Amino acid sequence: MLTVKQSASLLSISASKVYELVAARRISHFKIDGKILFEEADLTAFKESCRVGVAEHTPPPIPRLTLKHVSLGPAGTRGSGSNAGNASRASSGPRVPQGSTR
Repeated sequence: MLTVKQSASLLSISASKVYELVAARRISHFKIDGKILFEEADLTAFKESCRVGVAEHTPPPIPRLTLKHVSLGPAGTRGSGSNAGNASRASSGPRVPQGSTR
């Protein structure tokens, strides 16, 4: 049987933390004439119950891109904005700046 101080040393925690665990009934113990005692097997079982397993490596999620400068019209088509009238200009041939000769 181990005392609170010995149990704290075995678990690598403070004696006050052992008392907290006892009060929360998270760790098996005996109370004999007001003295708190532990079996080493119970402390080992408690320590194993606190084990955190290794997580399988998962890649971080791919961020979703949002394009704020592109506006889509109805049915996913471009050109619902002020550039809609430029389609007829583009089909009439190459654009020549005003004031220049061809």
